[in-house]
Amino acid sequence: MLKSGDNLVKWKNIISGSLSGKEKSDIDFDRENMIKCLCSQCPVQRNSECAQNKMKMLQISMKGMSPEPSDFPGMYCANGKAVCDDLDVHKKCQCINCEVWKKYELNSKKPDLNFCQNGKAE
Repeated sequence: MLKSGDNLVKWKNIISGSLSGKEKSDIDFDRENMIKCLCSQCPVQRNSECAQNKMKMLQISMKGMSPEPSDFPGMYCANGKAVCDDLDVHKKCQCINCEVWKKYELNSKKPDLNFCQNGKAE
């Protein structure tokens, strides 16, 4: 069984590319960034039953453990596209208001918005 610290190290390695062979992304999938992330409040996924269910399950299971990125309806700038297919991508996203977006200067990365639809920032 993975401890929360082991899970965090695992995902930092995957995100940085050392386990998956993907290009490095400097956005840490960690509790601090998860708390700052605005995806769960975004109009794009506000009416998503899938995202809302994931958020409820996440709140129940977060007791000292780090979730798998696929279980967290957010941090798409680090994880890539959303697994939920009921997002309303016609709504205005709020990436530019997000502290993670500001901290990592995602306006200078590609894509720079709508990570849930366009994939992680590179």
